[in-house]
Amino acid sequence: MYYYCLKTNLDIKKFKEIKWEIIHYNLRDIEEAMELLFKRKKEIEDFSFIDAMVYIITKNNKLILVTKDYGFAGLNCVELIKQRP
Repeated sequence: MYYYCLKTNLDIKKFKEIKWEIIHYNLRDIEEAMELLFKRKKEIEDFSFIDAMVYIITKNNKLILVTKDYGFAGLNCVELIKQRP
């Protein structure tokens, strides 16, 4: 997130005001992510292990993943942001 702010010249002061929370994961999350990666790689070549971990941790914590990455299309608990024309 911080990198994105730097890359897009977003207000770093606002970024620093966000209350961040660490979300824990376990071995089962890693296993689920590897299973998801194995399945998704067949359809989406650039889907990575980090993508899979982000999704699994989001799903297992009953959160919503908000992204512009269409590699997550079709997965539950994902909200895709449409890019501006």
